[in-house]
Amino acid sequence: MSITAEAVVRDFCLEYHTWATDGAPAGQPFYRSFSLCENLRHLLTLHQFPKDLAASADAWLLQALPVSPWRDSFPFNNGIHDWLAEGYQEVHHLNKKRIAWCKEYGNV
Repeated sequence: MSITAEAVVRDFCLEYHTWATDGAPAGQPFYRSFSLCENLRHLLTLHQFPKDLAASADAWLLQALPVSPWRDSFPFNNGIHDWLAEGYQEVHHLNKKRIAWCKEYGNV
C-alpha cells in the first residue's frame, strides 16, 4: 500500500499540532518562523519524500486550508502584514486558529 498526499498532510498536521502545543522547540522538527506550507516542505525534504509525492502533498495542503477573505493565502491571519509579522516574530506556532485547524484536520 502506498502513502497518499492526504495521509502525509494529515500526519503533518498532527505532528505540527503536537510540536506547537509542546512548546515548539526551535528546529525540532519545525521552525517557528516558517508557515505551515514552509514547514511541510521542510519536513518532506528532511525525510527525502519522492518529489512527486512531495508536490502532491504540498498541493493537498494548499487546497485543504480553510477559505479566507485574503485570496485564500492567509486563512489564519488578517492579511499578509499580519502573516509576515508572525514569521518575523517567530510566532506562527502561537496562532490559535492555525493550531486548532491542524488538530481538527489531522484528527479526521
